[in-house]
Amino acid sequence: MPEGLEAAIRLRRGALDLAAAIRVSPGETLALVGPSGAGKSTCLAVLAGLLPPDEGRVSVDGAVWLDTRAGLDLPPERRRAGLLFQDYALFPHLTARENVAYGPRARGTPAETARERAGAWLRRLGVGADADRRPAALSGGQRQRVALARTLAAEPRLLLLDEPFASLDVRTRSVVRGELRALLEEARLPVVLVAHDPVDAFALAHRVAVLEEGRVTQEGTHAELAAAPRTPFVADLAGLNVYPVVVDAGHGLKAARAEGLELHVLADDVSGAGFAAFAPADVLLSAAPLTASARNSWGGHVRALLPLPDRVRVTVEAGATLTAEVTREAAATLALAPGRPVWASVKATSIRVYA
Repeated sequence: MPEGLEAAIRLRRGALDLAAAIRVSPGETLALVGPSGAGKSTCLAVLAGLLPPDEGRVSVDGAVWLDTRAGLDLPPERRRAGLLFQDYALFPHLTARENVAYGPRARGTPAETARERAGAWLRRLGVGADADRRPAALSGGQRQRVALARTLAAEPRLLLLDEPFASLDVRTRSVVRGELRALLEEARLPVVLVAHDPVDAFALAHRVAVLEEGRVTQEGTHAELAAAPRTPFVADLAGLNVYPVVVDAGHGLKAARAEGLELHVLADDVSGAGFAAFAPADVLLSAAPLTASARNSWGGHVRALLPLPDRVRVTVEAGATLTAEVTREAAATLALAPGRPVWASVKATSIRVYA
């Protein structure tokens, strides 16, 4: 009997054409990441039973929740899927304890038992002292813990987290992220997490599935995605420049042609269609072309600058868009500013080529 989550979903809604297959083992967390409108939250809604797909099948631990071919579509209350919303969706007129007890009571648990269970979960998540306060009197981090307690008190078989840190400030997010990671490891549930922040995705998830325009374009661990990104979104997620290229045959230094850019690379094992990737830190910016050691040098102009704590991220338009990271001193010396002419150079040995 299969364990964990197995789902295949097909749905059209307006401009969204979603066709995705998802598998998550017990104790595993899968993060769904992708651009806005890619279908991430829609996937969670289908899994939870809040949105019927055009076609699909969803099973958890071998129990079928949805099978459109068989005409089966269990309502949300029968699916035992715990869904944690971005805004936490706590009942404002109920105390924290009453919010957490709501799920068990809805499933027929006696009121006193449900309240005791709620109190235990609130204490476990560090908000036991706030059990008799209403959501308006709680901080963002406290509301998040109460909402998570409510989700887990209902004893779900599948946990769905929709941007669980969206309402938290940076400091609180870091603390709660660590607490949630420990709790998920203990709970041993299949978990699907929707995240916009890559830090949340890679800190909590065992695997990441990238959803773009309704399709899973790439899936794997952080290391696997960074080793061979296949779309600009995945490259940005991994912090790399990546380009689809056509690589010349032969050995030694040879050309790899991308749209708007020609690179000189060392890739004896690759010819024909492939990808070329290099890190922003490997891009050297200068006021004139460099030809001695870099092997690749493209003239262009600065499109945007993003100051970071210890460096500056520079977007350069040079036939194709590329990203460089330079020290603040280098940015000041070159007087970098939007529109300023600049040369971007990368050593052939810094460019990774893969099929």
